[in-house]
Amino acid sequence: MKTQYGFTLMTIGEFETWLTQQKVTRRITVIQEHHTWSPCYKQFNGSNHLQLQKNMRDYHVNRAGYADIAQNFTVFPDGMICTGRSMNVAPAGCRGANTNGICIENLGNFDVSCDKMNAAQKDVIVRMAAALLKKFKLSPETGITYHAWWTDDGKSLGTYVASRSCKTCPGTAFFGGNTRASYDKNLKPLIVKAMNGTYNVPVKEEEEVTQEQFNKMMDTYLAGLAKQQPCSWSETARKWAEGIGLIKGDDKGNKNYKSFCTREQMVQFLYRFKDMK
Repeated sequence: MKTQYGFTLMTIGEFETWLTQQKVTRRITVIQEHHTWSPCYKQFNGSNHLQLQKNMRDYHVNRAGYADIAQNFTVFPDGMICTGRSMNVAPAGCRGANTNGICIENLGNFDVSCDKMNAAQKDVIVRMAAALLKKFKLSPETGITYHAWWTDDGKSLGTYVASRSCKTCPGTAFFGGNTRASYDKNLKPLIVKAMNGTYNVPVKEEEEVTQEQFNKMMDTYLAGLAKQQPCSWSETARKWAEGIGLIKGDDKGNKNYKSFCTREQMVQFLYRFKDMK
């Protein structure tokens, strides 16, 4: 978890644990699904979750006149979840469904021909909805609503009606569409499986990785390994190897027991061992 600007960023696993620890004093009867429309995928750079969340709050407070950020949560394209307005405060998400609602903004523009939702974000939308429904003892049949199922003045339409709905939100391509029929066919069955423990996490879509990106990932991974301490079960062997000079470490004395051993290092290791015979 990471906290900044008063928001907390977490994975879906962290969220599921965190949610069980939250005491919500409001009566919750519905979970709202939205898309942000703006910002969308092109504004997300993979690491600016909290800055985008702050930007949304600034807009909602300074331009829209809200007391706080409108949503209770934001789900980002990489599947990370960011807290927003406290769950103990009604959101400013969907007129007619706010008093007893929880508002989820899914970052992106999911109208037809706009952003194509990532597999990671799809997965988290499913699991998050399931976790919230279970938390508040709601049914996937009645506990989920789309912004598009409501009019401007807060009347429930029950589905998207182009001539009457206040918006297309959460998008005309959101899990196959923004109608009740699309929800029943595409998203609801996945939520039901997640609530029953039979939901299988989709395989991530393959993405091309440049050599520069790969090198950066490996540098980060190896740096993390270097900071890890060796396990207690190897203490006797480590003391023996260091005592006879078999393991000497780098020029700073770091043994890096948790890091990889290159062929160059293995050759040096064997060369030392040869001299000990």
